[in-house]
Amino acid sequence: MSYTVYGYVREPHHENGPTVEEQRDAILDFVNQTSSDDTINVDEIFTDDSSYWDVPWFERPAGSRLIGRLQPGDHISIATLGSIFRSIVDLCKTIDKLTNRTVSLSAIDCGLDTSLTIQRNFMAELNALAIDGPKEQIAEALQLKRMRGRPVNQNAPIGYQIRGRGADARYLPDPQERTVCYDIVRLHDEDDLSFRKIYSKFLRQRIKTKHGREWIPSRIWCAYHAAKECFPLPNGDRLPCFPWEREDPETGDAE
Repeated sequence: MSYTVYGYVREPHHENGPTVEEQRDAILDFVNQTSSDDTINVDEIFTDDSSYWDVPWFERPAGSRLIGRLQPGDHISIATLGSIFRSIVDLCKTIDKLTNRTVSLSAIDCGLDTSLTIQRNFMAELNALAIDGPKEQIAEALQLKRMRGRPVNQNAPIGYQIRGRGADARYLPDPQERTVCYDIVRLHDEDDLSFRKIYSKFLRQRIKTKHGREWIPSRIWCAYHAAKECFPLPNGDRLPCFPWEREDPETGDAE
């Protein structure tokens, strides 16, 4: 089945946000590195300026043009969730609209990929927002847990496992998964293998994720960057497992 990949970026609303050029580069690199078909490229990247940060995505000028181009099976890639969504409620509603049109979305900064049935870190948020109740309060509660570095569901970030349930749930380093992630870094940086080639290698060797699934190219991409950044949690904290992870990823100094 043929499909088209589109990108979308928005000028940063805050000074510390990624620039338009950085977002574009991230999208092009991500699609190039993770596509299972060498012929798949980004057809067009749509851009809105920063003044539309509080306007719903498809009501923005470029966002409106983008949705007018979408066909069933198409894919949208964005660099950051913050370039589009104003809240988890907004995220949930927009993904519902795209899913109804058989359009998938990937967000590079967090590993969200709705072509994978909206799994991993966002499954619980979307399920929670689908129930009856005060959705804004649910979203605020989930955001508070994330800021405190506590699990919001049973899907741990790459490099982590979850022990306990409910209020007792906590993240612990996953040494087995981190070993695979460091193998990915070595294969990419030292052996000069693309993420597609690493995917093929893992497929031949029957190397599975901690959930028993295939290491698809997009997850390999996320694992590579997680390892390079010493496995940050959603709130920015890091829980070291190996001795070298106790060094600051920015300076190389021991903590």
